[in-house]
Amino acid sequence: MIIGNPDLPIYHNMKAGFIGALAEDEIQVQQRHVFSFPTREHGKQLEMSSPEAWKELLKTLQAPDCPKAFFTMRDNRAGVLYRAATHCGLKIPQDLSVISYDDLSWDEGKFHGLSTIAQPIEEMGSVAVDMLWHWCRFGSPPPNRQLEGKLIERSSIIPAK
Repeated sequence: MIIGNPDLPIYHNMKAGFIGALAEDEIQVQQRHVFSFPTREHGKQLEMSSPEAWKELLKTLQAPDCPKAFFTMRDNRAGVLYRAATHCGLKIPQDLSVISYDDLSWDEGKFHGLSTIAQPIEEMGSVAVDMLWHWCRFGSPPPNRQLEGKLIERSSIIPAK
C-alpha cells in the first residue's frame, strides 16, 4: 500500500478502511508493506519527497516475498510504484497488480492502463455547495452524505490465482 502523509486524517482513515476491508476477507496487510509518500511542491516527483520510503519500496520490490498487488492512495502514487517497478525490472500487471484511487492526479495513468476508483468530482462539488448553503442558512452542519466512486478497470490488475 502506498499512502500520503499518515498524520493527515484522510490518509489515516483511508488506510484503516482499506485494511479493515481486507481483514474481512482474512487478508492481512503487513506494516512493512505500507509506504508513505507525502505530496510536496507541485511538479516534484513523489519519490523525492521521501527518499527513505523510496529506498524501502525498491528493497521490497526486489525481495523474494514481494507483494503481488498494491493499492495506492491517489494515482500520482501509482506513478511512483510504476517507476519503482520499472527500476526493479518488474512488469505491471504480469509481476505486480496495481489499483489506485482518484483517476485524476496522474495524467499518464490512462496511458499506462492504471485501474482506479474514480472520484465523483462533479457530485462532490455540488454536494459541497449544498452543504455550505445548509450551514449558512441553518447555522449547523448538514447531515453527511456518502458518495460512490466508480471502478475503472484498465490493464494494471490480473485476477488472483
